[in-house]
Amino acid sequence: NSSGVRGVCWDKSRNKWKASFNYNGKIVFQKRFDTKDDAVNAVQEKQKEYGVVPATAERAFRVLIKNILNAK
Repeated sequence: NSSGVRGVCWDKSRNKWKASFNYNGKIVFQKRFDTKDDAVNAVQEKQKEYGVVPATAERAFRVLIKNILNAK
């Protein structure tokens, strides 16, 4: 996507950042913001609300575990 953050992208037709969050295959949140930071914060709040681990944290955890296992 255009932001590097899952759930946040640039909406060229409206000149705003779009934040969206899917849960169980359904869009449960979608809103546009003037700043990328506001859009990212909104998605992160929804992730916390639904108890979802952000993709970047999940990815970092997988890399950490892989490195630990490969170090043995």
